[in-house]
Amino acid sequence: MLDAAVTGNYAYIADRDTGLRVVNVSDPAAPVEVGLYDMLGYAQNVGIAGSYAYVADRKLDCSSCVILGRDFHFLFWAGDRR
Repeated sequence: MLDAAVTGNYAYIADRDTGLRVVNVSDPAAPVEVGLYDMLGYAQNVGIAGSYAYVADRKLDCSSCVILGRDFHFLFWAGDRR
């Protein structure tokens, strides 16, 4: 894990080559993974704003960002593929 963001009962985890993991942490003694989005590269950072997850992808380019809806559908990629 490189980075995590928590909102409500969910932790959004940038988990390197694995991608973006979403874990229900409503019971901290028994967290449950409820979602996974396999990134094209290397999930480095994650931020949550409203209904969107913003994930920085290091293998594509340090300035790349993948934007996902909370239901894990791909919305947008922005960055420079140098």
